Order: sequence, then C-alpha cells, then structure tokens
Amino acid sequence: MFRTPIYLMNCVSVNVLLPVLFIIMTAAFPEEEDIFAMILTIPWDNVLAISLSSAFGVAFGLVMGSMNMVSATAISREGQHVYFMKMIPMEIMDQLHAKSLSGFLLSMIALVITIVPAAYFLNAPWYILTIFTIMAILASLFINYLSIIIDVIHPKLVWETEQAAVKQNINFLFTMLPSFGLSYLLVWLALTFTFDYRIFAPATFLIMLVLTLITIKATEMVARIRFDEIS
Repeated sequence: MFRTPIYLMNCVSVNVLLPVLFIIMTAAFPEEEDIFAMILTIPWDNVLAISLSSAFGVAFGLVMGSMNMVSATAISREGQHVYFMKMIPMEIMDQLHAKSLSGFLLSMIALVITIVPAAYFLNAPWYILTIFTIMAILASLFINYLSIIIDVIHPKLVWETEQAAVKQNINFLFTMLPSFGLSYLLVWLALTFTFDYRIFAPATFLIMLVLTLITIKATEMVARIRFDEIS
C-alpha cells in the first residue's frame, strides 16, 4: 500500500488529505460555510449534542472507511496471484481479517487526525469525543468488512498495471454511495427530530454493533463459498 505509488495516492492519502482539508477550511473560513459555522456553534452542554455526536461518528466512519478503497480492492489487488491465498498455510478468513483490518487501521488515521484538532478547536467535552470515536470505529469496521464481501464476490483479477486494479475497479462504489446516503439520512434524522439522546445514542450503537457482527459472519460465509470458485 505504501510502496506502490498508485495505491498510496488512491487508498492511503485519502485518509490524510480529507481530514486535513476539512480542518483547514473550518479554521480558515468558519463564517462562509454553513456547515462549518454550525459545527463551531454547537452547544456542547445541550443533550442534542450527544445524538449529533453519535450520528456524525457513524457518518465519519462510513465515509472514510468506504472512500479509502483499501478493503474494496483487497482481493482485486492480488490479481492473478490470488491463488497464493489458497496455498499459504493460513486460513482464508484470517487473511480476510488482516485485509479488513488494514483498511480499518488506515481509516483510524483519519479519525486521529480529526479528533485531536477537534478536541482543541471545538472545546467539546470528553464524553462527546468518546461517543464520536466509538461510533466511528464501529461504522468503519462495518464498512470495511462489507467492502471485503463485495470484492470477494466480484474481484477484478485481470489487470496489467496496479492502476487498473483500483482506478478501473467499481467495487468501491457499491459501498461508498450507500455510505454517503446512510450518513446523510442519519445526520438529517438527528438534526430534524428531537430524539431523546438516551434512546438515540444507545440505539445507534446497538444497531451498528449488530450490523458489524452480522457482516463479519457474512464475510466468512461468502468467502467459504466464493473462494472455491476463484482461480
């Protein structure tokens, strides 16, 4: 991922550039962008902030986990050497765990880059940042395993250059577009309806936890069937 320029640019750099650009725009032009102005004026002592931090945390994890394309191209990047995954003395599911966690850990780079300046500039309480972080972690795990499932089902194994493995691979769209839609819906619900934070935050956490566990189990089931067909 780091040694191949095309992977570094398309998969790794997204986790760094997007949070940095967001922070720069927030700090430089807070009065000119409605969303930035809204974030900077959030009353953190209001119970609504707990619901918002839950929604924004899930949205952040989904978006960053799907945009970096690490898990969504994990099998495709193996190309014609994918048969090595069957030959080496390591269970297929263990290999898929490692590939998913690679995408997850890179997503965590974006989380760290975002949460540290946010704690300083926004003066958000520690529990708000904790809720945001937990939700982002769960959402990122979920979307990375879902991306692995998509790539296991339909890998792009025939390519001549590394560029084709990622730039001509549309698998990431099957997770990125739904991630954007779900993120928008969740944030809209938190902003539009005055949900009791004692219901909204735990419900969001439980839903994401269940979805993540189901997706991990589904990855194992799909891999068991699909890898017998991949050659």
